[in-house]
This record gives sequence, C-alpha cells and structure tokens, in this order.
Amino acid sequence: MKNGQQALDNKQFADAKRFFMGASKLKPKDNLPKEKLKETELLWANFIEEEKLSAKKKQAEDLENNYNGFVMSADQAFQNEMWEEAIQSYQEAGKLKPEEGYPKERLALSKENKDAAIALALKKQQEEAARLKKEDLERIRLEEEAAKLVALEEKFNLAMTNGDEAMESDNYKLAVSSYRKAVELKPEEQEARRKYGSAMILFKEFEAFRIAEAKRRKKLAAIELKKRKEAARIAREAYLAEINKNSPAELAKRYPDGISEEAEIIDHTLITKSIIIEKGEGRYLLKFDYPWGEHFYYLNGKKIREDTYNWNIRKYKF
Repeated sequence: MKNGQQALDNKQFADAKRFFMGASKLKPKDNLPKEKLKETELLWANFIEEEKLSAKKKQAEDLENNYNGFVMSADQAFQNEMWEEAIQSYQEAGKLKPEEGYPKERLALSKENKDAAIALALKKQQEEAARLKKEDLERIRLEEEAAKLVALEEKFNLAMTNGDEAMESDNYKLAVSSYRKAVELKPEEQEARRKYGSAMILFKEFEAFRIAEAKRRKKLAAIELKKRKEAARIAREAYLAEINKNSPAELAKRYPDGISEEAEIIDHTLITKSIIIEKGEGRYLLKFDYPWGEHFYYLNGKKIREDTYNWNIRKYKF
C-alpha cells in the first residue's frame, strides 16, 4: 500500500495500480486497496484526459504561432517588395488556416505586385537596352564624324599642297583644279579661297596667252602650208611636164606588157608611178601622197579622181 501510494503521488499510475492490486490479493477482504485501485484508475483517466486537452491546446498554440509566424514573415517580405518570399509565406499560412481570408487576399495582391514588378523590370531592361543601343549608335556616329573630319582634313591639306606645288611649277590649270577642290571641301577657309582666286587670275592670263600663241602658230602654220602646197604644185607640174615628154607609144617601147611600178620620195612626198602597157599602148598613172594628207592622181599628165585611178589599175592591183 505504501509503494502504491508513492507511485500514485508521482503519477506513476501503472505502477500504483500494480501495487494496489498486489495488496488486494494479500488481503482480499480489505476494502482500502480496492478503493485505492478505483482512485488510481479515476486519476489515471483524468490525467489522460488532461494530457489530451493539453496536447490539443499546445497544437492550437503551435498552429497559431506558426500561422502568425508565416503571416509576419509574409507581411515583412511584402513591405520589402520581396514578392516571391511573400507568396510562399502567405501560401503556407493559408494551408494552416484555409478559412482565413487575410492570407488569400495578401497572396493575390502579392502575385499582382510580382507580375507588375516583373513587367516593370522587363520594361526597365528594355529601356536600358534601348539606351545602350542609342549610346552605341551615338558613339558610332561620333566616331564616323570624327573619321570624316580627319579624312576631310587630309584631303584638304593634300589639295592645298598640290595647289602650292602646281603654282611653284607654273602649272596654273592644276593649281586652279587643286584649290577649287580645297574650297569645295572647306568653303569657309579664306586662305583657300584667296589662293584659288589668285590661281584663277594667272590661269586666265596664261590661257589667253596660250590661245593667242596657238592662233599665231596656227596662222603661221597655215601660211607655211600654203607655201608648201604652192611649191608642191609647181614641183608637181614640173614633174608632170617631164613625164609628159613620153608618148604612149614610147612607153610601150620602154616597158613590158602589164603594169610596172616605181616609187620615190621627193621632199617628204611619196610619188607612185604605174606604167600600164596594153596592146602596144601605154598609160602613165601617178599618185602624189603629201605628208599633210592631200592626194593627187594623174593619167597621162591629166588630173583624175581617185576612183578613176583605181579603175585603171584594178586589173593589176585588186
């Protein structure tokens, strides 16, 4: 009985029950062990019920604490715009208390904010890409402009140098062309315009002199050609007069049948003689080729046309 009471006081109900049952077996007629056994079972039943209630209470407290923890974490993530963390925490809170509307409302709002944040981030990304592309295009444009300016400066300097060298060698035509190019490249450059104007004046003076000199030389050449033609005419007539001393019959005696040709150059003039003997008669054909491009044709001392000349020798030449 003593061990049973001690076990009962320590809420060791199984041991207490075993000890009280042992005491009752020793003294079956004694009611105290039986009463203690009933008391033990009652206290044990009450203890189990209290344990169940305590467990339920603890479970409810744990549920509340977990729920509140998820909601608190979700709210904090929501405030910090950490939408994915907020969504996960509100989802966990909703699983713990499906009947609660707050997690559902905040979950929907978090998803909306997440979508908005993604859209905003995408927009910013696109804007940043557009800005970088614009900057890149602007950089390329500036580089191209700089390269054009460098090329322009090189072309301008080259044109000015060519103009200066042409002026030094009195090549006014090249100087005008070079300075004109420089002015076209940089119309605002006064030095280029000044040199272009000076070169143009000298070029016009030189051209006027050249044209006048060319006219003078042409006139002298025409006079000289006229003299040469007159001298050629006189020489040609003298040559013909000498040739005409030979009659057709005499030619037939001196040359064989067919065509006989002789050529000679007198005073840069090619004279081709063709003697044709047919049936005892002779024809004397002459062709004068002058260096200035004139041609004269004769048959037995008389001037003929080229086609008549060719007709007479066609049998032997063509």
